[in-house]
Amino acid sequence: MLKRLILLVALVTLASRATAAYFSDQETSSNNTVTAGTLEIGTPVNIDFNVSNAAPGGIFTGDKNPYDIGNKGTVNADHVEITVTNTVTDLNNNADPDIDEKIILNKLLYGSFNVKSAITGNAGATSYESGGYGVRLENGGVFGSLLDASGNITLNRWESYVLEIYDVISVDSIPDGLAGGTSANFDVDLMFNSTAGNEYQGDSLNITFSFTLNQHSSQ
Repeated sequence: MLKRLILLVALVTLASRATAAYFSDQETSSNNTVTAGTLEIGTPVNIDFNVSNAAPGGIFTGDKNPYDIGNKGTVNADHVEITVTNTVTDLNNNADPDIDEKIILNKLLYGSFNVKSAITGNAGATSYESGGYGVRLENGGVFGSLLDASGNITLNRWESYVLEIYDVISVDSIPDGLAGGTSANFDVDLMFNSTAGNEYQGDSLNITFSFTLNQHSSQ
């Protein structure tokens, strides 16, 4: 009786250790790639303001004006940053303020957007939007920060700020120059303020415009 009991327990134990078998099938998909898009400003910008014998009241247009600084890449941009850097040579060290305070914007267009009018006509605002474009200062300052006492945008004042031309999110279509694969002309004329006096004779100014295309509003 004892032997039979031991055998029965052994059979039960073996049965409980049996492994169930189920069908399975596995496939792989290896032909998957992710390629980063591009964000690229269009034509290299050489504005070429080469002006000699400038006189107060004179208006200057660059040799290659206007200039395409659109987005030649495949990724849409949120905004383009435009800055200016001025290098002043004061011949007799007697001009105060420097000559870059006497060089003002006579025209500033980005695509179809009149940037100059947006700024000068809204001195107390921090942004202005029209036709899918918007303009603002990067630090959130008011447009009046760029203006002299007569309401002109001077290169001297612009040098302290980053100007941003941005896509207005509430408008369905992304405007030219910011949308991937589109062009936008940067059209700028400068003027030697007619209020400049004799202390500016012989002085000179080297101007560098810089453009940065950014994908996201946080940049």
